[in-house]
Amino acid sequence: MRYLALLALVLSLHAAELPFKSPPAYACDIAFSDGSEKVTGRQFVGGAGKQRMELKSEEGAMVMIIRQDLKKMWMLMPAEKSGMAMAYDPSQNKDPTQDPKSTWKKTGTETVNGVACDRYEWTSGDEKGTGWIDAKQGVIIRVKSGQGQGDFTNYQIGSQKADLFEAPKDYQIMEGFGGMMPGAR
Repeated sequence: MRYLALLALVLSLHAAELPFKSPPAYACDIAFSDGSEKVTGRQFVGGAGKQRMELKSEEGAMVMIIRQDLKKMWMLMPAEKSGMAMAYDPSQNKDPTQDPKSTWKKTGTETVNGVACDRYEWTSGDEKGTGWIDAKQGVIIRVKSGQGQGDFTNYQIGSQKADLFEAPKDYQIMEGFGGMMPGAR
């Protein structure tokens, strides 16, 4: 599941100080691939550190909700109506958007998936990658890192329903790893 590193990068793009500005709220379709595994789904950004990804792969469906305002993250398994709540600390993310020593440099413009994009190269320690950002709307169109690639299409810019960023009440939620986070629901 090497796509998870790409996923972490994408989720944290909304929290970082970057040389482009994304809209505060939107939804889009997503597709990640690392050459051996493909994951598709939908991403929702609700502003104020609220994010949701609904993902489907050969292994099944998963929903990830991040609430930076609550310092909380949920990993949900819709087929089982269950999930896990965990503490979320963005400062513990080891990705280039959170690394104060990382560099982001605009390297040109390209058309990706029919969209005029600004191309950025980033480096962070030994890691490097490329991001293509819609030059008009400031949204991610494609991101690459190592063997992984993520594509983002069918954007709907605007506010999202509040309940998208909460664990469903009818789900069995385990608190933290082995119950180490009481009251996380």
